[in-house]
Amino acid sequence: MEEKHREEGIFGHDYHHELKSIAHSLKEIAHTQKRIAFCLCKLVPSPATGFEITQTGDTMPITGVPAGGQGSFMAVTDPPGSSLQAGNIPVWSVDDSLVSITPSTDGFSVSAAVAASDTAASFNLTIAGISSNGSNIQTVTNVPILPAVTVPATGFVVNQTA
Repeated sequence: MEEKHREEGIFGHDYHHELKSIAHSLKEIAHTQKRIAFCLCKLVPSPATGFEITQTGDTMPITGVPAGGQGSFMAVTDPPGSSLQAGNIPVWSVDDSLVSITPSTDGFSVSAAVAASDTAASFNLTIAGISSNGSNIQTVTNVPILPAVTVPATGFVVNQTA
């Protein structure tokens, strides 16, 4: 018969089985803690680290706004599903005095109107807010100013003047 190796303590007790049982229990506890942490992450969104800005109505992220026209933009928190501090409404700003902005009440979208006299090539559109962890976050995107849209004549309107 084959003799089994036993780790015996001071009083001749076989601790091998007990140590294996403790190790198995610790692994189960660690696995359970990971599952709990994963579930909590799903319940409590991670803090936002910035925003992603897109131009609404277009398939490309930012296409530009024509001089004398306006464009609409929206933002979502980055990473997706992250959160801002409770009650925080993002604030929009621009670096061109000939561009006026009108933000939505929730702060996640804005309309930007470019003056017809604006000769700049672009403007910087910025959104800022406070992440759920209390840190200030902001994202800046450059928006091209496109040539003014001209409507080609399709005919004449004749009016009698006298």
